[in-house]
This record gives sequence, structure tokens and C-alpha cells, in this order.
Amino acid sequence: MFNNFKLTFFLQPLHGLPETLSDTANANWPWQQDINWFLALAEFKRLTQQPTLHFFLLEVWSEHTRCLALPLCSTKDGRYWSSLTDVYSPSFNIISSTTLIIANPWQCLLHALTQLQPNWVYCQLSPLRQEQIQQLTKLNGCLRTHVFEHSENWLANCSSNQEYWHKRPGQLKNTIKRKRAKLLSSGSRIEIHSQLTDELMLKYWQVYQQSWKQPETDRYFINWLANYSAANGMLRLGLLFIDEQPVACQLWLVHHSKAAIYKLAQDQAFDNLSPGTVLMADMVNYVIDIDKVTSIDFLTGNDNYKAMWMDFNFKLYGAELFNINSLTGRWLWSKQWLKTTLKTIARQMHHLIFRARHDN
Repeated sequence: MFNNFKLTFFLQPLHGLPETLSDTANANWPWQQDINWFLALAEFKRLTQQPTLHFFLLEVWSEHTRCLALPLCSTKDGRYWSSLTDVYSPSFNIISSTTLIIANPWQCLLHALTQLQPNWVYCQLSPLRQEQIQQLTKLNGCLRTHVFEHSENWLANCSSNQEYWHKRPGQLKNTIKRKRAKLLSSGSRIEIHSQLTDELMLKYWQVYQQSWKQPETDRYFINWLANYSAANGMLRLGLLFIDEQPVACQLWLVHHSKAAIYKLAQDQAFDNLSPGTVLMADMVNYVIDIDKVTSIDFLTGNDNYKAMWMDFNFKLYGAELFNINSLTGRWLWSKQWLKTTLKTIARQMHHLIFRARHDN
């Protein structure tokens, strides 16, 4: 079934750092998705956010070699599953730690899940890219797939500061130049930290509370993320001060020649000076010059302003998988199929009515 390899399957709890996982890290993955990240994320969720969930690494082995692995969450009864990600994650993918070629790794892993947990009924995977969705929609057997739009991901490539700024629009560069001059005349200064203190986090939240942002639904996660990334040398926390008052802050993470922009905020009282824009420019220069990054990831979200800072974007999707061998799975799939069909009919009717009115 899978290239005639003799495969064995395991469902290993993500807890601590098991010896068998210490070598599992895929440099081709997005920077925040190596095994240490998943172990830390699972531990955080277990202790704070989702104590009722269980966290596993679904593994496929060929003899003594791990071929594939997938970090997953599940309910206690093992019936409902989902990808192990955080709300800002721009990608979720299979860990592939061998050159062994398996035609459809998703089919293999979901077959493994069915073998190990035959009572599973539903699994949601996100965020996924177009090519991953194409593979998932080709799954056969007892699986049915529903695809939905998840978000967007903006990125920029940058071999040097000169290359990066050459691609930016003149309007952005002129704004930065004008606002930087005004900020300097107002007594501003910028700090970029790779180490974390309680005082720095207090300054971060001070700015955030005065910003246009919606109240943070999960301050625990941001505090955990800042501490985790600082402990692992990934944190870049930028602060812009005016007369010693923090008025803009940005939380970036840097790893494996890539930078990711997690959180931005500025005090609304200083919006006319655009301190966040000027701080962003300095953060870009810093990670390219000092950290030698070659790409910058604006993570998820379709905010229009990101187009000025980034080179390109692509859509992110999610996939709902239903095990129709299960009566509940079959019912859930039928319900989803009916909902999708009715939406399609409604769109078609709307289009026909619009055309009829236009023709008349």
C-alpha cells in the first residue's frame, strides 16, 4: 500500500524530551516548527490553556528509521483530533526525517492514526498551503475532506538591506524618513533586546494597553512566547521611547536565518508620529544586518499595510477530515456536505438573479 515498505506506527505522548525524539528536527520546515518547539508548546497548553487535551507525536517508522511524524492534539477519548499549532502559526506540516519516499505521506499518517485509534471520527488540520490541500483532497478509503479558507501569509526575501529597501514603495520610505526626523526632534530612542526582564515585559504591556489593538485574549501565551524565545536565543523585542516613555513595541523571533513578526503595538496618543513604522524599519535593518536573516515572515493575517513591507503573499487553508467508518464521522460528514451544497446552491441562485436583473 505504501511503496511496499514494511512500516510500523506509534502514537507517542509529547511530554518532556524523550530520547527517541532528540534527533527529530527538520531544517526545511518553517523555523518555529522543530520538535523542541512542539514539545514546549504542548507543555504550555497542557499547563495553562487546554488541560483536557492530550498531545501526541504520530510516527511512521521503517525498520529503525523514523520516516514521518505529525504533532497532534486529541480529546481524552481519542475521537477528535487537531494539528498542534499556535494562533500565529503560518504553517503546519509533516516532519520528514528520512530520504525514504512515500507517495502520499498524508495518506500514510492518517492510515496510521486509523490503525492506532480506530474510533477517531474527526481531525482538523491548519494552516495548510495549496500543495498540502491538493494532497489531502486525494485521500481515499474511509476519509472525506472538507477544505476551508484559514488566513493569508505575507513574506519578504532579503539578502541585504539594500535589496530589501530597493523593493519597498517610495511612499513608505518617504514616510519613514519624515517621521524619523520628527521623532528625533522629540527626543526619541530605540532599544532592541534579545534578553528579557520583567521590566521589559511591563513596558511591552504598557504600550499594548494604550494601543489600537483589541485586548489580548491570552496574555499568558505572549508572556510564555517571550520567555521561551529569549531562553532559546530567538527573541528580538523592540521598544521606541519618547522622553523615556515607551510608545511603540514589537515582538519578533529570529531563527535559522528567518525572522517572524509576532506582535506590533503603538500608543495611540503618538499616532501622528508613526513610532511603530519607524521602529519596524529599525527592526528590519537589525535582523538583516546583525542576525543575517534572508527572509522575513509576517505570519498570518490579511492586513493591507503588510503589502508595503513584504514581497508576496499566499492563501492558507484548513482541512476537516471525517472518518466515515465511524457512524458519528459519517453523520458529521453528511452534515458538512449538506451545508456546503446549500451554500453552493445559494451562490448560484444569487448569481442567476443578479444576471437576470442586469439583463433586464
